[in-house]
Amino acid sequence: MSHLKDIYELQHDKSARDLKFFFISKGQQDVVKVIQYAFVQKLNGRNVYNLGFGDYDLDNDAILHHVNTILSTIPVFFKNFGGSILMVQGNDGRPEFVEHCKSTCRKNA
Repeated sequence: MSHLKDIYELQHDKSARDLKFFFISKGQQDVVKVIQYAFVQKLNGRNVYNLGFGDYDLDNDAILHHVNTILSTIPVFFKNFGGSILMVQGNDGRPEFVEHCKSTCRKNA
């Protein structure tokens, strides 16, 4: 179970096939962030979703994926390790991460 709600105040927006979470990343400049689960297609009777995240462009109701440094490295990874499988796993769901972040994360100040 994720404890993200303990670190950030999440707001969500659900449509028939998509789900978005919004939160504010606090720092020198507050930035609205968005996590989106967007329906892609049906595959063998199951729904397939794309996970996207990044800064949120309020004016255009869009995710600014290009500002996400981590995601921009993925094409380079596959160029260097073609045919590999990339596993994505969050680290903020463990209770020890949450407790450590509460005392050390600069965005939590």
